[in-house]
Amino acid sequence: MSKTAKLGYDIGTPNAFAPDGQMIVTCIKTRLAHSAVRYLITSSPRWQAGGDIPAPISQRDIMITWHSLATFIHRTLDKWGVRSSTAQENGYLHTWQLTAYYLGVRPEYIPATWADAEYQSDLTLDPVIGTTPEGVKLAEILLSILEEYDHGLTGPILDAMARYMVGTTNNGHSIADMLDIPKRGFWDGAIKTGWPWFIAFRERGTWFPGVSSLFWAFDELLRMGLLWAMAEKPPSTISIEMATANRSESSYGY
Repeated sequence: MSKTAKLGYDIGTPNAFAPDGQMIVTCIKTRLAHSAVRYLITSSPRWQAGGDIPAPISQRDIMITWHSLATFIHRTLDKWGVRSSTAQENGYLHTWQLTAYYLGVRPEYIPATWADAEYQSDLTLDPVIGTTPEGVKLAEILLSILEEYDHGLTGPILDAMARYMVGTTNNGHSIADMLDIPKRGFWDGAIKTGWPWFIAFRERGTWFPGVSSLFWAFDELLRMGLLWAMAEKPPSTISIEMATANRSESSYGY
């Protein structure tokens, strides 16, 4: 998970695709890791017993994941009333377009505009959102990352934040329910009520000189702290490596 989080961290740095940035190398390493996983999975008895089905991590699969990040974030910020200039909107899209390109996605599959991205997301991402054992387990692991540090003190708050952040599918089904993220009563209501006020405060705060830099520094501390907690080591030491074996059959649990 820390390897995946590294890509999410690197893309958010100011120099992501600059000569001194990490994003191009991170994308190429991720692409190689995808190749290894694709080979290992299709070579496994479990996969071969499933019949003639397409190999995983296809162009479509990569773009579905792309939409779960880029398009989902863009839509969510719009719902929260976060306004950006046309240049910022285009720049953010271009960052994700470059990411898709370096991950090996063919240019004709990469959305040219945000309207294209939303249309493609509706066709590919939304129809496949659902409950899987792996998804439920992954959500549980992610939401318990801080447990060893605070002994579960922030657990209810994180659950409530996650329920609010992941939202619903286009037809209104709760994604949090699909992931078995527990409801947290008071905190669910507090986040639902308080978060829009927090976003409004931040948006108005950016009108004042220097405040944007303070917000960036705060966000950067949170991002680095989360990445450190996931990897249990400094983010700069995280290395994306190719898998060499499939997970054991006993690890599936079903």
